[in-house]
Amino acid sequence: MDSLAVVDTMGGLAPHACSYLIRQVKKAINKPLEVHFHDDFGCGAANTLMALSAGAEVAHTTITGIGERAGNAPYEDVALSLLTMYGIDTGLKYEKMYKLSAMMREFSGHVIPSNRGIVGPTLADIESGIVADWYVNAKDGHLLELCPYQYSLVGHPDVQVVIGKNSGIPTVDIYLDQLGLQCSNKDQKMEMVNMIRQKSFEKMGLLTVGEFADIAHKVLD
Repeated sequence: MDSLAVVDTMGGLAPHACSYLIRQVKKAINKPLEVHFHDDFGCGAANTLMALSAGAEVAHTTITGIGERAGNAPYEDVALSLLTMYGIDTGLKYEKMYKLSAMMREFSGHVIPSNRGIVGPTLADIESGIVADWYVNAKDGHLLELCPYQYSLVGHPDVQVVIGKNSGIPTVDIYLDQLGLQCSNKDQKMEMVNMIRQKSFEKMGLLTVGEFADIAHKVLD
């Protein structure tokens, strides 16, 4: 036997039990340990990290967690956590994570939430007005105060502020500047915010820049 795989096929292992399990198995068997954890409780990546910290040598993972039922531990979550939280570089080409996930999903029909961590297409979108304000203040040199890692690290499109029901005056300021429009009247800006929210509720979705421009011109003209 070259190695032993510790397998949680049904995804019911708790992270706090994982370390104990790995330590006990290592006491009994003097062989490299591989861990194969499923994600039924969303603990696949956490269990894998706990197992590695307890001495396991090999992690079984899949692209974006694809696999039986709830899937396996996603390699993106495990590898990026090792890199950014523990300073362990596995040597992967991290900048390919986003595109690789998209390719896998195109081939397989695997569907994920649009805001899924690391590889979700809308992960970097900011709708909240207060967070948009944080972004404006932090984007030049201090982006890690707003994001846990630079999205470009995994090849994800950069942060963008979107226009929707949670937008506020900072969002209005961003798009007025983008359109080259001037407005110093706070009441007018608040009127735009209210119109944005109303339009977003009617549309049941985000607004386009063109729709924002229509609102801005109605208020300013």
